[in-house]
Order: sequence, then C-alpha cells, then structure tokens
Amino acid sequence: MADNTPFLDLYKKNPITDRNDTFNIKTMLNDNWDKIDIKTKEIDQTKVDKVIGKGLSTNDYTKLEKEEVAKIKNLASIHELALLEDEIRTHLAESMPHKFIDGAKTYKWGFRTKNGVAQFIYEEVI
Repeated sequence: MADNTPFLDLYKKNPITDRNDTFNIKTMLNDNWDKIDIKTKEIDQTKVDKVIGKGLSTNDYTKLEKEEVAKIKNLASIHELALLEDEIRTHLAESMPHKFIDGAKTYKWGFRTKNGVAQFIYEEVI
C-alpha cells in the first residue's frame, strides 16, 4: 500500500505491497516534483539574503520593534536623568558635601556662610 512522506506529503510506493503496480509517471514523479517545487519556492521567499560586510543578518526587524527599542532607550535616559537629579538634590542638601579619605581619616571641605561671610572649610570628620 502506498504512503506519503511526513513533511512534503510526497507519494511513496511500498516496494513489497505495491511491487506489481504499474508505474504512474504523473502520480509518482510529476506530482511529487510539483510539491517539491512549491516547498522550495516557499523556503526561498522566506530566506534572508546575506548583507555584505555583515555576518548572519536578518531583515525581520519591524517598525514596531524599532519603536519599542527607542522607548527603552528613552526610558533609560529618563532613568539616568532621575538618578542624576537625585544625586544633585542629595549633594545640595548636605551642608558639607565634599568629602575624601586620606589614610584612616575622613575630611570634608567646601564653602559656607557665617554671618553673611563666605568661608572655606577644610576639616576632619569626627
């Protein structure tokens, strides 16, 4: 009894049960070749052509995907700006924002006003 292949549905004779059947050129050859031709065309239409100067390349990056990536980039920029803004606020809120460590001691420095006079301060943090 004849069978069909699982992927391309090609007609395939069983050599034991169909050995005495007449060879049918249309069914056994032409129809199968047509199925192969159709599948080959489908594959060719979905393949991605090589782009010179690149390795593996795809041309399936849609406009929607590009817009989504742009949103992520914008959100990253907004996030970075928010972090910077927080750092500036924290910096401005400190009375003596500049600190550094020298050996085991920590020092702070900066300007402050005392009685309306600007003073430069450089002192150890205790």
